Amino acid sequence: MIAKQIARIHWENLVNFGVLPLTFADESDYDALEQGDTLALSGVPEALRNGSELTLQNRTKGVELTVRHGLSDRQIEVLLQGGLINWMRERLEERGG
Repeated sequence: MIAKQIARIHWENLVNFGVLPLTFADESDYDALEQGDTLALSGVPEALRNGSELTLQNRTKGVELTVRHGLSDRQIEVLLQGGLINWMRERLEERGG
């Protein structure tokens, strides 16, 4: 999900359900998108681990936009596991439960 702003409670809920919450680094980039534009993010796991900015490609218009996440290390782990249920399941399996 990409938005201009995301309330903290929604941010956490998105992560818990395995949805990547992103905001535009420049809010005016929101207005540059049009219905039908094809967007792509590449190398998401590595990008999440290496900083707070990702490059969003608008393949329809041939431009790149910068988006950001404000995720903690734990939230990144949860997200990369596909959500809180999967993350907890893996923790339990590691403990032999």
